[in-house]
Amino acid sequence: MDFRDLAIRDRDDAGYAVDILHPITGDPWTEGGKPSRVIVRGATSRAAAAALADMNQRGMLTGETDTREKLQARVVQTALPWIAGFENCIRDGKPMTVEDAEWWLDAMIWKFDEAKLANKDLPYHDKFVGYPFPAQVLRAVEASKAALGNA
Repeated sequence: MDFRDLAIRDRDDAGYAVDILHPITGDPWTEGGKPSRVIVRGATSRAAAAALADMNQRGMLTGETDTREKLQARVVQTALPWIAGFENCIRDGKPMTVEDAEWWLDAMIWKFDEAKLANKDLPYHDKFVGYPFPAQVLRAVEASKAALGNA
């Protein structure tokens, strides 16, 4: 067996294509008849872990999220390191790159589920209504973690 086949962390750093859903309807987003996709790093990504550790050390992932703006900013900053790129996504007539990720994550004001907003046990990205872009990214990361099982 080629040990390269076991290099999950390398694959997680490169990321996986995840179909983008319309944030309100949940319908697949397309460009020119092709699915639009965000490339999401997997759960064991060293790049994402390093970025999150740095952000945490600088205090960007701590503190109160007592306003909707602060909560949205926290979710955007948490999702950002997991994005490795885009496929079939256009911004201002040009293909989107990883440099467009923060803009894409924060492009809309997300609607919150009022009943879930006060629940401190729910992850931030589960407090939104619909399919906001940051929640789609973070749910893909959760799916990647679940696929690892007890590994």
